[in-house]
Amino acid sequence: MRRKDRDELKDVKPLAVWAFGGGVLFTKDVVLKKPEDCKGLKLRASNRQTNDAFAMLGAQPLSIPPPGVPEALAKVPPKLGFYSMERGYYLNNYLFDYLASRSIPESNVIHFVNSIGLITARRSKRWGAKVICDSRQEHPLFHEDVLKDEAARLGVVATCIQNLSYRDKMLREFELADHIVVPSEHAKRTFLERGFHLDKVHVLNYGVESDLFYPNRNTDGVFRVLYVGQITYRKGIQYLLEAFTKLNLSNAELKLVGAIDPGFRPILARYEGRFTHVPQLARVDLHWLVDVVSAILRIGWIVIGQTNIKCVDRPLPPQNDLELGVFLRRPGEDDRDEFLAMVQASRHLYAQWIHPPARARDYEAFLVRSRHRAVASLLVCRQPDGLIVGVFNLNEISPRLRTAFCSYYVHAGFAGQGLMTEGLQLLLRHAFVGLQLQVLGASIQPGNLA
Repeated sequence: MRRKDRDELKDVKPLAVWAFGGGVLFTKDVVLKKPEDCKGLKLRASNRQTNDAFAMLGAQPLSIPPPGVPEALAKVPPKLGFYSMERGYYLNNYLFDYLASRSIPESNVIHFVNSIGLITARRSKRWGAKVICDSRQEHPLFHEDVLKDEAARLGVVATCIQNLSYRDKMLREFELADHIVVPSEHAKRTFLERGFHLDKVHVLNYGVESDLFYPNRNTDGVFRVLYVGQITYRKGIQYLLEAFTKLNLSNAELKLVGAIDPGFRPILARYEGRFTHVPQLARVDLHWLVDVVSAILRIGWIVIGQTNIKCVDRPLPPQNDLELGVFLRRPGEDDRDEFLAMVQASRHLYAQWIHPPARARDYEAFLVRSRHRAVASLLVCRQPDGLIVGVFNLNEISPRLRTAFCSYYVHAGFAGQGLMTEGLQLLLRHAFVGLQLQVLGASIQPGNLA
């Protein structure tokens, strides 16, 4: 027991002690038979004591903050087969709505995305607040009719139809709302046809984040089309594939990025060889997939008006003015061999403290993870030859809270030379200037002399 706890409980006399039963670990693709099997695994825990126990076993404990519980319930149980993904999203939306309704102060205007604001909207109405509901699609009943007709035409199971409870929740939100925002005139018409007043429905078109997407010169003359989103008939992919096939362009490329709906695979098979598929990623970095594209499509909408748009990461702040012996850069595919050689040569140094990618497939996963919006992985390289000195990882980056956690490891051949200390100066500049964070944390282990 901690000293603080002993002081607070010094006058308490225990009458009985009750302990929880044995804990259960749920894992995917890994079978745990003995405590040593936990070493190097990322395990989620519900409290500090369990975190400490996992750390003693050599695992990397992860905690879910209270605001993240709804999203975790939406994603984790469906992956383990406890209930469907749709049920998970419904549960996520309901819990988020419930928690938000209890924490939002009395306000004049409440704005929410359709399907996550019914409870909050009801509570806000009691204040006399104006309620704005943001719908990302057509009216649900119109949407349902179109999807049923399209599924029948294609001869597939209508897997994209929302269940009744989910749909009814959305309809009740529309009735409560003072104003409804939709992305197009077409979507607006579907609401007007269902009896909504013209002054209640407003169009706000989708736009482009100009700091991420900007015109870029096409250097090879290939006409590229990139689609990003779930690959299913609901998105109209069948029409994109049909059009691309009929055009039969001689110097063109079609990339489909996203998870494939199992029910859509028979349709996709008809166009085998006409496209390149990239599996679903935590965050899709368009510049990693293609250097330049001629058209980007997402969720069935053409989101750019001009060709040759390129997506880039937020640039690193200037580094030359500090006149240090190192510089930071992002890892790439060409760094794999040097990176893995660093890990192999430094195993004795890392010991139980950290387990960096040690195989080619692990390095590929590291690259994918480094492109997630909540992660920033940076190589520390020596001036002037560019040799990799070590790695900094910023994890759990929260733009809302402006926080992140840092981990790092160094090449054993460069340990003790102060190069990582110089790299840390650049990392702090990137964190607080480039990413505009306010708090940067790190887990410091007393036994780790590094």
